[in-house]
Formats: sequence, C-alpha cells, structure tokens
Amino acid sequence: RIAAEHNWPCNWQKIEEQGIGHHSTGMGKRAVPVMLGDSLRALFIGNSYTQYNRLVRQVQALAASTGHKLSVKLVEHGGWTLKKHAANPETLDAIREGSWDFVILQDQSKAPAREKEWVRENVYKPAHSLDSLRRLYNPKGKTVFYMTWGHDIDTYAEMQQRLAESYLEMTAQLNAWCAPVGIAWKRVRTENPSITLYNNDHSHPSRQGSYLVANVFCSVFFQKPYTGTYYAGLPEEEALYLQRIAQETVFSNPSLWNIQPTMQPEEVAHRFYPEPEQQYSTPTLSKPLEEGLASLFEINRYLKDLADRHPDKVTLFDIGKTPQGRDIPVLYFGTPNEKKKIRVWIQAGLHGNEPAGPEATCMLVDYLLNTPEGTELLKKVSLALVPVANTDGYAMQSRKSGSGYDLNRDQSKLADPVTLLLKKAYKEWNPEIALDIHEFNPFRKEFELLRGTKTATAADVLFLPSGHLNIPAGIRTLSNGLFREEAEKALEANGYHSGFYFTPSVRNDSLYAMKDAKSPQSSSTFQGLTNAVSLFIEIRGIGLGRACFARRAECGFLVSRSLLETAALYSKEVRSEIRKAVKETCSGKSDISVTFQSARTEFPVTFIDLTKNERFTKPLPTFDALQLKAELVRKRPKAYILPDTCRMQADKLRALGIEVEEIGKPFTATVEKYMVTGYKKATKEWEKIYPVTVSTRMVKEKKSFPADCFIIRLSQKNANLAVTLLEPESVNGFVNFEVIHTKLGKELPIYRKN
Repeated sequence: RIAAEHNWPCNWQKIEEQGIGHHSTGMGKRAVPVMLGDSLRALFIGNSYTQYNRLVRQVQALAASTGHKLSVKLVEHGGWTLKKHAANPETLDAIREGSWDFVILQDQSKAPAREKEWVRENVYKPAHSLDSLRRLYNPKGKTVFYMTWGHDIDTYAEMQQRLAESYLEMTAQLNAWCAPVGIAWKRVRTENPSITLYNNDHSHPSRQGSYLVANVFCSVFFQKPYTGTYYAGLPEEEALYLQRIAQETVFSNPSLWNIQPTMQPEEVAHRFYPEPEQQYSTPTLSKPLEEGLASLFEINRYLKDLADRHPDKVTLFDIGKTPQGRDIPVLYFGTPNEKKKIRVWIQAGLHGNEPAGPEATCMLVDYLLNTPEGTELLKKVSLALVPVANTDGYAMQSRKSGSGYDLNRDQSKLADPVTLLLKKAYKEWNPEIALDIHEFNPFRKEFELLRGTKTATAADVLFLPSGHLNIPAGIRTLSNGLFREEAEKALEANGYHSGFYFTPSVRNDSLYAMKDAKSPQSSSTFQGLTNAVSLFIEIRGIGLGRACFARRAECGFLVSRSLLETAALYSKEVRSEIRKAVKETCSGKSDISVTFQSARTEFPVTFIDLTKNERFTKPLPTFDALQLKAELVRKRPKAYILPDTCRMQADKLRALGIEVEEIGKPFTATVEKYMVTGYKKATKEWEKIYPVTVSTRMVKEKKSFPADCFIIRLSQKNANLAVTLLEPESVNGFVNFEVIHTKLGKELPIYRKN
C-alpha cells in the first residue's frame, strides 16, 4: 500500500507469493478496506474473479502510478452470485457505509450466460436490489457492472456473447456503467493470442488477465488516457500493450458502456432514422452490437483480406507511422500516371471520433472489388483511398490526433507529423477530385433557443462546399453544383435527407447560422486551392455511438460511390474545367482576395424536437460563405521571396505541393515588403483557430538578398494555395497561424516580386 501511495517500484508478484501485506485470509474471505486520503472510493462486490491475483490491489497500485488516489474495499466469497450477496448482511452493510464513488457488481462467471428468463429472475433482480441500496446510501455514486469473460472452452464465443448481452442489458435498465472486461479480453484473444489470459483451469484469470481487468477499471474510473508505471510484475512491453487495449476498449464506445449515454431517444431513431434494409459485412456491422465499433485491427484485417484477394485491382500501402506507432494504410486503385483515368482522393476518419466514414470506405472497397459495377468504375477512375486518416484518434475515439492536434485545423501549420504524411501522399497522387468524409454533432445546446426544448439537426448529410474566392469559379461550380447535386440525388433515392453544413452562433440571445466554408483550415478549402474539385460532407453521427450506424455508414458510401460515378461520367468536362483553372492560375492575371466577409441572408434549417419527437423547419439569420464579398484585394505578384532564415517555412510549402526554388547566390531585386501596422493576439476562445491577426502596409524598395533564399513563382498549379498562405492578413495563413512570427512595427520576412 505504501509503495502504491508513493509510486515506488515494488515487486507485487513477490508480495503475492510470500503473502506479505495481505488483508485477506484466503479465497472466500473478504478483504478489509485500504484507504488513502483525498481519494475516490470503490467498493468491489464479487467472488474469486474479483479476488484472484489481488485484483483490487492491482487497481489501486495502477491508479497510484498514474497519479490518482483510490480507496478500495472488497467483499467477496468464492463462487458467490449477486443473489447471495443481496441476502448477505456483510455486503449490505458495506454498501450502507456510504460515500462510495463506485460500487462494482460481479456475478458468478456462468450465471449471466444462462437462458434469458433464468437470468432475469436470478441475476437482474438481485442486481436491481443491490443498485437500489447503493442509490439510497450513495446517491452521488455509480453502480459499475463488471462484465466478465467466457471460459476458455469450445463454447467460448456463445458464452461471451450471452455475458455481454446480460451485463449491458442490466447496465441500460439501471442506468449504471459497464466495465467491459469481456470485450477487452476478446480483443486480446483475437489480436494477440500469444498472451495467456487464463489460469490453468481455463476460467480464472492469469496475471496478465487480472492486469487487463485492472486497466479496464482504471479507464472506467478516471476517464482519460494514461501510461501507468505499475506493471504487476509483467514485462514492460506486454503491460503497456494490455494498458492500451483496455483504454481503447473503454474509450472507443463510451455510449455503449453508458458512460456517455447517447442524447437521441430511441423513439426518435425509430421514427426518423431507421436502419437500411441491406445487410453489410463490413468491420463494425459484422460484429455483435454488444462489442461496439470495430477496432483498427479489425478494419485493417478486413481491408488486407480484400486486397489480398484482388492484387490485380488494388494495392494496400502504409504511408508511415503515427507518433504512437500506428500505421496509416492507403489503398491505391491504379496509379497516378494512368492518363486515361481521372484521379480521385477520398479520405475519412481525419477526426478520430467520427467512425461512420471509415466504415463507409470499407463498404466502398467491397463494392469496387466485388461487384461488376465497381469493376467498370475502376476502368475509368484511379483512386487513392485513406480509410482512417487519424489512426491514433480512431483507436481512442478521440477527435484529436495522438499528438493532441485537430488534423482538420492543421492544414496550414503542419504541426503534426501525421499531417505531413497525409499531405505527402496527397501531393504524390495529385488528385483532380477529392472527398473528405466527416461526421457532425446534431445535438447542440444553442438549438434550445428555438423552442426551449432539446433539439437536434435533422439532416442525414450536410455538404460543406467552399466559397473561398481564390479558388477558381469553375472549380467551385463543379464542387457545389454537379458533384454535390448528383450526390444529393443518390441520397434522396435511398430515403436520406441532406442540406448545407452550418455551425450555430448565438448573438444577443438570437441564433445565427454560420454556413459553409471559407477558410483553408478545412480540407474543403485546402483541396480546392490545389485546383481539385473538392467535396466535403458531414454525416449526422457524433454523440450517437453505435446507434444508426448502418444508416450513417451507408450515407458515406452513397456519396463516395456517386462521386466516382460522376467523375467517370463527366471526366472530360471535369478535366477541361481543371485545365482552364490551372491556366488561369498560372497566368497570374487574377487579383488575390486576402480577406472577405460572408453575406447576411436567411437560411431554412430542419430540426428534430427530441422532446416532442417531431420534425420542424425554421429559417435562421445566416452568414453565408458561398456568398463572399472581398474586403482586402491585392494585385497578384509574379513571385514571393523568403529569406534564407525561412527554411522551415519553405519546407512546409513544399510539403503542401508548392514549388519552391532555392537561389544559390546573392541577388538584388526591387520588391514590396510588408510592415506590420496592427497586431492582435486572439482571445483564449479563438487562439487555436485564429492565433494572430495583423494589418500591414506595403513599402517598395530595392533589396539585396543573400544566397540560399527561396523563390515561390506563381506560374504554378498550386499558386492559389501559396498566395493564401503567404499574404499576412489571410485567415489561416502562415502569419495568422504563427508559422511566421512577427510583432507590431516589424518587417515581415515575406517579399513580393513584381
């Protein structure tokens, strides 16, 4: 206990073997509580599965090694059921002590796996009785059901499925939490069978098994990722693997374990969002509902199996590893050099907590490889497909990457190594058409202003076209016209509803809609600035967990398929418009729109009243980014010059596909330089999105430059991206995002050559 409290190294296995510090006289006897000051308090009620390998002490030691204090008490008797505990004065007195943050209930290993009627009578009723007592004496606490695992016998799968069903049904009925040990157990059995989780009796846990259990509980109790330094005597690599599996299992499905319940009532889903009739065998949809979302292992195995069966059609390639060591796979259908085929880039999962996109890409891969229609499409289209762009985030169902970045906000700064890997792959593929699949949160508190009730956005899919004025008008028209309209038809034909994406904003207690995209902080704009036809969709999904999942994934699949079909059917027209846009860009005749404002208009939005279970439409005052008016306009220079001190910035431009020339000798040129006349740091609310705002005046002068300076000539395909990044006042440009630092009154290290 002292070692755990002070985070000292300690050989816990030796303690187990020698019986040092035991608070129990053996199997079937209860342990006395071990209390620490300023702790969370957990009462474990169970049997030998909870007692084996000093589990509660492992939970406590692991918590201490991550900086958490945890007081624990165990009431256990070998082979006991919850029914016996519900009639046991010792158990009831322990609950009555009160002030428990968590009361953990574990039934006998076989009991919840029996036939349903027996379980309802002999498991659910005593569980309800114990939970009722917990509510009476610990109203601020939470009941946590300890979902155990199937025995290591021929009927393991059936037993595990029944255990999961029973524990999750109890969890839902009592509004409790579930510690999904059995699901984590199954993941290890599947992904790393060399790790022995069972004791010799094929039932009780081994040291590895108990350590996995301890990590599941710590993940449930403390609700945030950790790296514990307590390994329970296991090799470090093995212990860290078990830590990772436990955390991924808990954090990837919080709504399934009722830790973060979904905000959508079942009657709303039943009335407005029924699942599609077609059955899919994709990674998540082929799993039992009780196991939640597919893991990265399951997604990658699914894709690899398809690729292995069709080596003539597709190549699966890892473009690199994330900071946490996970691969980022890309599927290449064809090559970028097939001139007769139009090149398409599709990515999903840029935000790790948006799982419908990865599932949609799996549907698309299956369609392309296993249907005649898919085979025909591949004769006309070359496709680079990124199923899970943010693999670290997906593993934990976290929006941000493993390095803590929002990758869709890292389009300019390129601070995350994952962004660099994705941009390199995008640049090498050089797509003519690009699609980014996201999910949005339909449950926004701001919507309560409409009726005073809980309200959600109704549409299945929202399109996010970019109105950025540096994207050639023809490209914008194709994106928001032909491709979006065809995708909407495909959705409508299958009974799905679509609209335009917006974010709610409250001003003077009135609700406004900020509609569509105008900033290169989003791939919707970034891809358009590379002269690619850019589509960006948001599927109604964040906050739904596994609910309506087939519907959400099918929406993403239908848009993806429509995009490929439209690309194949109109490839000549698309390429003609792209050639025109590139020619216009390289000519340098068009001015640069540096800053602009959205037009004020009104926009009808359809909502669901979650209380009344009804759909309604409300016109909202709107700032529309598809109707932009330029504020600051500048003549486009022939080139920008960056001094030799800007090597890092030059490398970022190259990573984005912008051609940068390095001058190996000194030279003199007449240039325009920027003098900073206004400088403002963003408030804390906006510092990650718009860190700095500047204003400048330009001064013309003859300037000498040393060797190794950099020239960015604007007679290139990606010149629109270059001007958007290098003009100082540009939102999400290098100055705005502090890729280039400056201060008031300073000369910026960016020079315009005319």
